[in-house]
This record gives sequence, C-alpha cells and structure tokens, in this order.
Amino acid sequence: MPQFRNVTDDTLWVVTDRGLEKVEADAILPVSEEFAAMVYFQTGDTGETALWAAVSAPAAKKAAAPVETSTPDPAAEPTN
Repeated sequence: MPQFRNVTDDTLWVVTDRGLEKVEADAILPVSEEFAAMVYFQTGDTGETALWAAVSAPAAKKAAAPVETSTPDPAAEPTN
C-alpha cells in the first residue's frame, strides 16, 4: 500500500477514496494502489514545492548467505 508523508508544517486536508482525511504535519497518509494511480501527489519531482514525500516500504529481510564449509578430502595429501 503506498504511503505519503506530509512534509509541510501545516495540516493538510485530502480527499481520498475513503473520504476527507486530515493529515497533520509529518504524518503519513496510507492510500490504496488504485487511488495512488489516479491522483498526483506533489512530491517536488517536477520542480514544484514538495507537499508530500513517498514513504518506502520496509526492506524485506534478506536470507542469510549460505555458510561455505570445507570438508577435508581424504584422498588429498597432508599439508605438514
């Protein structure tokens, strides 16, 4: 679900697909994928004053890298 942070010092009122929503300064507004695709969020990408900043989703935890182990080769010559 896309999320946008109010980066202004003001309370913003936004009409979303859920109705009129009050978004305090520095608060996050979650919106549906469909709504985010239909509307423009003024993020400053095109040179205008930014009102919103896209909030990225938390990074998924990466699986631990496999631990490489070496098994002695019984046919190998001893090293000492």
